[in-house]
Amino acid sequence: MQHYISYIYLLSLLLATTCVGCRHHATQDRKAIPVQTRVIEPTTVHLTRSYVGTIEDGHQVRISTQQAGQVRSVAVRLGQHVQAGQLLVAIDSTQALNAAISARATLRQAQDAVTRMQQVYAAGGVTEQQRVELLTRLEQARSLEAMNRQTLTNCRICAPIDGVVAECLVREGQNLVPGEGVVTLVQKDGLEVVFSVPETELSAVHVGDTGLINIAAIHAESLPVVVHEKGVIASPVTHSYTVKASIPASSQYRLSDIAVGMVADVRLYSLGTTGVSVPASCIQLLQTGPVVWVVEGGCAVRRQVSVGAYANDEVIISSGLYSGDTLIISGYHKLWANAPISQ
Repeated sequence: MQHYISYIYLLSLLLATTCVGCRHHATQDRKAIPVQTRVIEPTTVHLTRSYVGTIEDGHQVRISTQQAGQVRSVAVRLGQHVQAGQLLVAIDSTQALNAAISARATLRQAQDAVTRMQQVYAAGGVTEQQRVELLTRLEQARSLEAMNRQTLTNCRICAPIDGVVAECLVREGQNLVPGEGVVTLVQKDGLEVVFSVPETELSAVHVGDTGLINIAAIHAESLPVVVHEKGVIASPVTHSYTVKASIPASSQYRLSDIAVGMVADVRLYSLGTTGVSVPASCIQLLQTGPVVWVVEGGCAVRRQVSVGAYANDEVIISSGLYSGDTLIISGYHKLWANAPISQ
């Protein structure tokens, strides 16, 4: 009998606990969850594509020597600003100078011979054959003198343009051969950012597209760029195409502060397109695919969506959301199916 009474007592206690839990759960279900919402409206969005590029100089000149010889002096240093015509490197000109002096002497002798010949030619003292020979020697002497004068000039390697010395490839005492590079000049008013675009995104990039770059090395942000060159041959390794965008002068960052070789984050903006976009944080990834929470009849409903490209900090929705839908943008992590919400 005592065991029977104990059994009845335990059963009554269990039923009471269950009823309290049910009442608590029912109370919780009826309590509205505070959320923030946004009404979906089609808007014009600009697709953003991000790349990593390198700063290069669009006007870079590598100067080489036309004259063989030994370097006598190097008149510039790395980073130095030079003007067109300024001496960069001097080559030993001893042999070239002697050859030029000899050629000038030969030219004067040939000119004097022709002058004397003209005086006696009219009197018949010189045959036509002799006259032609003297004139030929004069032309040969002129050509030889011009060649030796140019050789002497080539011993002084001067800057063809205004710019900054990016590379100095020679040292004093070094022997040079024709065609060997000596100095590389860059012009800071022609900087550009070079980056690779995957083949799947190349059709979305056009000459004239605008964008922004960030250069972390000098804390430069949102520098405008304009695409001016689009490659047509893909890299055999990465299957990507080279794209170049020019960097115009900025009032906030001088181009002289930007160095060739710096790494830049590139963001290109395509033409505006009309569509539905939502904050990327609103999208939840489940095994069935991406979903968002919307409001239907005062309750939260999970809806399957298809996502497209990124536009700034938002994601374009290809399907699943329509104009007039109310999207839950905050507080969705506390929701369950058909949960009551308060806005």
